[in-house]
Amino acid sequence: MFATDKTLVAAIIAFTATEASAAENVYLRCPLVGPSGERHNYALVIETPTAGAGRVSLVGTNSKIDMKVVRMDDTLIVANFGLWLGEAPHRFRMTDVAGAPKEAEQMQFSLNRITGQTQVDYLQAPKTTPQGQNWSVVLDAFTEKGTCSKSERAF
Repeated sequence: MFATDKTLVAAIIAFTATEASAAENVYLRCPLVGPSGERHNYALVIETPTAGAGRVSLVGTNSKIDMKVVRMDDTLIVANFGLWLGEAPHRFRMTDVAGAPKEAEQMQFSLNRITGQTQVDYLQAPKTTPQGQNWSVVLDAFTEKGTCSKSERAF
């Protein structure tokens, strides 16, 4: 009987460890519209682990690009990717994004986790103010808005 108890305890520990390290993946479809009326469809994967930092990935035809999570809480997710982050260069460049302005050096997604409202902003490189603060220039003429909805993987 003692051996069975040990086996049961080991199984419970293994299940608990797996659950603690598991993450929930949410797949999103985001049809967004720019100021000119042009539509772009984005697919995102949001990984929310039970512990540690979350991940956001932009899914393309043959690629999956991990984005830098700027903020992830109960109501808002902000994630971006681009060239000025001082990170290793991505295989994916802003010039690969259809409709991205030439001046853009970063793309930022803001997702409201309650309403699904989403906004994509294209940003120029940060400028430094005389006070030493860095700020980014948002290219408002290219901002895209819409609503993301959950999606299931096809297979």
